[in-house]
Amino acid sequence: MEPTESASTPSGFGTSDPELTNRVFLLGAGFSKPAGLPLATELLDRVVAVAQSRWSVDGSSHLERDLERYEKFLQDTDPGRAFDLEEFGAWLDWEHTLRLRGSDTWADEGNESTLQLRWAIGHVLHNATPTDLPELYLDFARRLTTSDVVLTLNYDRLMERALDEVGLPYRRFPARFSEVYDTHCVVDSDHPPELLLSKLHGSLDWVQLPIHPKATLEVDSLVEGVRPSDDPLLGVGVIPSATLDYYYNDANAWWRSPPTLMAPSTAKPLARSTLVPLWDGILPMAYMRGSFATIGCSLPAGDPYVLRVAHHIATEIGASIDQANELPWPQTRMKVVDMRTDRVAVHELRERYRFMPSAHTDFILDGFSLDTLDQILPSRS
Repeated sequence: MEPTESASTPSGFGTSDPELTNRVFLLGAGFSKPAGLPLATELLDRVVAVAQSRWSVDGSSHLERDLERYEKFLQDTDPGRAFDLEEFGAWLDWEHTLRLRGSDTWADEGNESTLQLRWAIGHVLHNATPTDLPELYLDFARRLTTSDVVLTLNYDRLMERALDEVGLPYRRFPARFSEVYDTHCVVDSDHPPELLLSKLHGSLDWVQLPIHPKATLEVDSLVEGVRPSDDPLLGVGVIPSATLDYYYNDANAWWRSPPTLMAPSTAKPLARSTLVPLWDGILPMAYMRGSFATIGCSLPAGDPYVLRVAHHIATEIGASIDQANELPWPQTRMKVVDMRTDRVAVHELRERYRFMPSAHTDFILDGFSLDTLDQILPSRS
């Protein structure tokens, strides 16, 4: 079912409103690092500690036992290969997706270890999030406008909390509709402007509906307003921020109401995910975007679809700048922001982003910080 108006077109198109910046930001784990949240390479030890403290029976949990099975698998098939969390996640995903356990397959959302992994990741990130947000995130949010789009691969709620604190309206689903028909939907163009924050890999405060009968958990709906009856996002519930502590202290929540997030994996079952609609409308009219910036995103091999999106947006904007297209907003230089301290790492990053038009792209390799924020996103004041 297609909308009759592109959700990627800001309201007010055709005006010279300075609030119409129409930029796209792609956030990876490096965006959250300054707040003290762990990178993917730092997650495993913390996740295992959660499993040991919460679920160990007779000395181990489902997750710990599968970690041991996977290490034995590596010894038998590729001795000396270093452990990789995304490869382990793929090993679990294939077991579940292909139903290698047959009737022992635990649930539609995943087998026991996968669900424990997801809940433990959410637990680690939720508890690592500071009570008071660093000024960096508030200042970043102040420089955004409601015509911007933020695409994030992160599960944490740093971006939401920053937007809430600075009072910038936003939504976490692709489009609002005023009317829904069997063949199409009408985008609600009368709704007040709001930034789109699209959490492409899910969020630590999302759960799948309906909630398990034994789960004493009240949730809100992710989407608002009229929706197509077959919209998968109708099946996503949001845990209110006031009850997140309760949720991540419930040792049974991993199976009663596991978080709707895609755990690290080189074989993410994206095609079967309820999160697929979050990608809707990302590519159309990319040549009209005001700019494109990636922050702390290394374009990992396990997420080839992210590379597909980044390539399309960057090359479309670059071609538009070359053609000097007249738009209601300026098209400014694109940014790749990361922390790289040695020549090999810098070379690797530049190779991954080799598609970025060199004439229109700045590489900012001192990381995401207050010192680099003016380079990344100049203040509008």
